[in-house]
Amino acid sequence: MGYTHSMTSTLYHAITMRQDEAAYRTERPAAIVAEHDVTRWGADFLAAVERALHDCARFAQAA
Repeated sequence: MGYTHSMTSTLYHAITMRQDEAAYRTERPAAIVAEHDVTRWGADFLAAVERALHDCARFAQAA
């Protein structure tokens, strides 16, 4: 019962929101996806791996 009300409320909000809010809700996620593409994800992932390897080496030397 709660799910139906929640869905109805969400749909009502979506079809009655102001034009500027609708534009923001469409453009903002698109900008985030454009900025965080596969190239950036890969670079961030490799940097995290390098940091982890560096930390492991540093802890191994301390032991």
